Amino acid sequence: LGEVFQTRILIEGEMARLAAGALGPEGLATLRRQADLFESAWRDGDLVAHVEADLAFHSAVAAACPNAMLKRLYASIQELLTETQRRPIPNTETARMRASIEEHRAILTALKRADAEAAAAAMRTHISNTAACAGIRLDLSVPRRE
Repeated sequence: LGEVFQTRILIEGEMARLAAGALGPEGLATLRRQADLFESAWRDGDLVAHVEADLAFHSAVAAACPNAMLKRLYASIQELLTETQRRPIPNTETARMRASIEEHRAILTALKRADAEAAAAAMRTHISNTAACAGIRLDLSVPRRE
């Protein structure tokens, strides 16, 4: 599970960075709808709809990535990635879910501003925090070059 989260940080962080500026109004509207559904499904206690909205949000970011190779890689491992999205939700505390909702909004905001570095950072933070919910600690620090 830890390796899957490490892979998600690498791939999804980069896909978010590349998607910034590549999303048109329709793509942004799709992400906004999924973020809204993610929030309303949690509020309504519909965990199935909540997970589906989360998966759709992350898939929409991936679909907007202009790098075809990354999209193919993401598609090839999506089943493994999906498990890391589903697994923590039933055990997620209300405060963490509120934070997760805000993290999705931060990703959306960065993508809307076409801020590549902020989009990547927001995605990495979100995945790291989700990993922590599943008991996995990830190091987001950038290695120093000597």
